[in-house]
Amino acid sequence: MTKCKSCGGVNTNIQTVAKFDASGLLGSPFKVFMHNAVKEKVCADCGEVLGHIVPMPEKLIAVAAIVRACDARKLNGDEIKFLRKSLCLKSKILAERLGVSPEQFSRFENNKIVISEVYEKLLRGEVCLHHLENVQHIDVDIRDVIGMSIKSAYSISKPFVLDLAPITVTDDQQVRKWQNQRQVA
Repeated sequence: MTKCKSCGGVNTNIQTVAKFDASGLLGSPFKVFMHNAVKEKVCADCGEVLGHIVPMPEKLIAVAAIVRACDARKLNGDEIKFLRKSLCLKSKILAERLGVSPEQFSRFENNKIVISEVYEKLLRGEVCLHHLENVQHIDVDIRDVIGMSIKSAYSISKPFVLDLAPITVTDDQQVRKWQNQRQVA
């Protein structure tokens, strides 16, 4: 039982949040909105928000990482760092996997130099292969990721935004997945 810090009340209501910004929760450098998925605990007496219940949080970072890796926009340093952290790898280890020096990889993450298309595709492939083992029901062809044409950030006017909503994939409603609600151009 959660006690309200404002009024001391113990009665709560739970409601579904229409749009929840999960960017801070995930530590993502891009916006991640969850639609009609997050439950909010609210004090029944004073209306104070007491907390949030996020469904499938263990898979949310993996989903965000895969969707970003599959988007053809050029990765910036913060996004490279987010993808590395989603893999739970130290920069030195990921640098070795990509075939670059730790110093060079650090420069990628800190926006000192732009990651080359070859290394960027290797990173994207690594992210997809790693996370696809843990997240089911995501349709990704690694050949498409490796073969994609990376789009310059200057040629795209809108920032990358991820709009997620849970959907049911089986009739018995036991299996659910995240679906990106926005087609990112």
